[in-house]
Amino acid sequence: MAEDDWIARASDKSPSGATKQGISALILAFFGIVISLGESFADGLAKVLGVLSDFRDLVATFFTSPEVILTQTAQYSADSLTVGDWAFFGPGTWAVGVASIALGFWVWTLLDPKIPFIDKLLPWR
Repeated sequence: MAEDDWIARASDKSPSGATKQGISALILAFFGIVISLGESFADGLAKVLGVLSDFRDLVATFFTSPEVILTQTAQYSADSLTVGDWAFFGPGTWAVGVASIALGFWVWTLLDPKIPFIDKLLPWR
């Protein structure tokens, strides 16, 4: 008797037993579908929340990184008049920091990455 031959497997069942097994199979299939849908929804929600978290980190970095660069270069500008790791720029250390930020924004503008949310938020992009 083959395992996939459903007629041979049902040959020794009574009609009521076969009905019970059929109804049980339908109930199990229904709850299996419900569980799969719930799991798919939870996975999708987790992915959406992950994308929103990554976007939040991008925006936070976008606004805080230049501030760190400016603070550090201003400090190095003051130190460069005497001694320091960046002394070779001399009094222009802060200007080099500002220029590097401007260069970074200019390269960003040239590359013009397609970020749909940013493109909708900033109409001039």
